[in-house]
Amino acid sequence: MAAVQAQSSADALTLRLDNIEDSLAAALSLLRSLTNNSASRPRQVRRAAAAAAAAASPDVLETLAAARKFAAAPPKSDKPAPWPSTTGPCTVTADACLCSRGCPSTWGCQPSFLCSDPGGVRSPIYLASQRPRGVVPVLIYLTFSIKHVRNKYSAAPWRAYRREFNRVAHFLETARAANLSLPVYIVAGGDRNATAEAELIKRGAAAVIEGPLVAPPRWSSTFHKHSFNRIGALALTQFEKVVVMDNDMALFADIAELAAAPTPAVVWHSASVTPKDLRSQEDCAVTGGMFVFRPEKAEYDRAIAHLHGMYNGTASRRFKYDGSDQEFFRSFYALDGGARFELPIRYHATSYLKMPAAEWRKVAVMHGISGFRNFDGRLPTFIRKRIHHYK
Repeated sequence: MAAVQAQSSADALTLRLDNIEDSLAAALSLLRSLTNNSASRPRQVRRAAAAAAAAASPDVLETLAAARKFAAAPPKSDKPAPWPSTTGPCTVTADACLCSRGCPSTWGCQPSFLCSDPGGVRSPIYLASQRPRGVVPVLIYLTFSIKHVRNKYSAAPWRAYRREFNRVAHFLETARAANLSLPVYIVAGGDRNATAEAELIKRGAAAVIEGPLVAPPRWSSTFHKHSFNRIGALALTQFEKVVVMDNDMALFADIAELAAAPTPAVVWHSASVTPKDLRSQEDCAVTGGMFVFRPEKAEYDRAIAHLHGMYNGTASRRFKYDGSDQEFFRSFYALDGGARFELPIRYHATSYLKMPAAEWRKVAVMHGISGFRNFDGRLPTFIRKRIHHYK
C-alpha cells in the first residue's frame, strides 16, 4: 500500500512540475525580454531583470531536473507496486466493467457480453447473430447555432464552427487509420456550411444527414449548449441501432462489435468528475461521449419530456453535473428503472485514467477531453500523438 501511495505521489508531483516548468519558462522569457529591451526600460528594471535571470536559470533548471529524477524513480519496495490494485472492484483496466463488478454507482447497470469478452474478440458468428441487418452508423454531430457559441467566440462565431469541423476531420483521420468498418455519418443542423460538409465527405464520411435540433434547457452550460442535439439520435429511426460519439474522439481499433451491443450501452468510469453531493454514493459513473442507442420515437418523446421537466418537479432527484447532455442522460436513465448495459473502458478511455502501457494498447476509443489535457503527459506516446486539442 505504501508503494502504491508513493507512486501516486510521484505522478502528482510530475504533473505539478509540468505546470511549474511552463510558468517558470514564461517568467524567465519575460525577464530576458526586460533585460534586452534597453530602449524602453528604466536602468534599475534592466539590472534587476538581468540579475534575476542569471541567478534563477541554473538553479531553477537544476532543481527541476532533480525533482523530475525523484518523481520518475520507482517507489522503494521489496516487490513491484501493483497498478493501482489487483483485487478491488474499482480497479481500472482496459477490459474493466466497473459498475458490473461492484464498484458503487448511482446508476444501475447490467454487463454487456463485451464485459466477459476481453479484447473484443468474440466469435464473428456470434457477433453477426446479434447485429442488426441494416446499417449501424457511427454518428458524429456537427450541429451548430451561432446564438449558442461561447462568449470567447461571440465576435467571430465561425471560429467555433471551424473548431468543431477540425475535430470531426481528425476523428475521420483516426477512423481511417483504425480501419473502421462501420460507416461514419455526420449529423448536421442549424447554421450549416455546405462546403465544409462536402469536405468531410471527401475525408471519409459516408453521408451527411440532418437530425432534430434540441433546444438547450435553461440550466445548460454555455460550454455545452450544442451537446443536447445528441439526444436527437433517439429520433433517427431509419437506423435500428446507432453508435453516438463526441467529435473529439480518436479511434485506435475497429469497433464493429459495438453494432452487436445491447442498448442502451455506455462506459462507466471511476468517478473523477462526480458532483460533490453524489460522491459519497458512488465510485464510478457514466461519462457521456459514447453511447450505443436503439432509436425509437417513443423513447425520443420521453427523453424530450424528461429534459423539459428536469428540476421542475417532474424529475425530483438532483443529478447536477456539468450542464451538458451528460447531466441529462445521468438523470434520464437513473430514474427510468430500465436496463442499462455496461461496456468495457477500452471503448471510452480518457487521459484522467491511470493505466500501464500494456492496458493502453488495448484501448479502441480515446476521448480527447480538453479539460483533462493536463493529464495527457502521463499517456504513452502512441496514445498522446493521436490526440489533438483544438482552440
